[in-house]
Amino acid sequence: MRKSSIFMGFMLSSAAFTPQIVWAQNGTDADEITRNDANVIIVTAERRSQNLQDVPISISAFTDEQLDTKRITGIADLQGAVPNVQFTPFPNVATSQRIFIRGIGNVNDQITQDPSVAVYVDGIYTARIQGQATDVADLERVEVLRGPQGSLYGRNATGGAINFVTKAPQFGEFSGSLRASAGNDDLFEARGSLNIPVGDTLALQLGYMHSQKDGYVKNLGTGSKRFGDRRRDAYRFAMRWEPVDGLDIRYSYDRSEVGDTAPYALTPVPLYPGKAKRPTESSPYVRDLERNDITAQGHSLIIAYDVSDAVQIKSLTGYRKMNVQYNQNFAPGVFGPFPANRSQFFQSQDQFS
Repeated sequence: MRKSSIFMGFMLSSAAFTPQIVWAQNGTDADEITRNDANVIIVTAERRSQNLQDVPISISAFTDEQLDTKRITGIADLQGAVPNVQFTPFPNVATSQRIFIRGIGNVNDQITQDPSVAVYVDGIYTARIQGQATDVADLERVEVLRGPQGSLYGRNATGGAINFVTKAPQFGEFSGSLRASAGNDDLFEARGSLNIPVGDTLALQLGYMHSQKDGYVKNLGTGSKRFGDRRRDAYRFAMRWEPVDGLDIRYSYDRSEVGDTAPYALTPVPLYPGKAKRPTESSPYVRDLERNDITAQGHSLIIAYDVSDAVQIKSLTGYRKMNVQYNQNFAPGVFGPFPANRSQFFQSQDQFS
């Protein structure tokens, strides 16, 4: 790709001149860059291609090889890989991550509060991070920008921004990959992708992920068998088409389905200095323990046209939809056949950009 080319990006009603996206590399010091231009680290944190040494932003960039080595497939896997960045799951559902960069983030996931760290997938803003759109995709690189990024990434980037860039379907190259792992508590994870060329100008990409694990607290009541069960599936379809020279059209659709049960079981404990054993069974008074029901899906359309060797016009359009139902059952049996608290939380969100 041309490192000096420029494109106009249109997102809703805003436009900005930025350079073409190029590979981001990491692990090269300033002396190496001086001696060998081939090792220059190029990032697009300011929506233009720049040497990492010239960008006045604290950035961590990972290439696809580094992502593979560190086994980073989604946003939660960045935990421990980026300085000053913390990820913790919400107490009521483990699929939603609380992201903090330099101590700035959101404690809860109420729909009335937008996250303070902006997450982008292929340039499309993801307002709600429930689901696994990034986990099922083949990632080309990830950029983590620390510090306020409101000028280029909107008002919801007070703490910083995380950019996920996926691999585009490849022409003339049939390829695929499959990873699977198994463990105790019925752990099984599988993740696969397939690249299918259709002629010289059209290519398709399919991705699927399944993850399951049994919880450690058996439910002696009715409903689901255990607290803390994990049941997740994610799908992704991508298409790339170049009808004429210089015109690149990319469309993708992703869908995540999550059916975890409440990640913990609350039980009474004695007063200090008394100690309670870690529970392995719930109270028999549990009634109708339900799984969480989360469905997140989205479409994106990216069109890029090379007007000349120096100018590219680029349009990004995205639509996302999410429906969430959380189910919580706290400390049943403490007050007789009724839980201390049983609640359901419903959330629905549509997003267009």
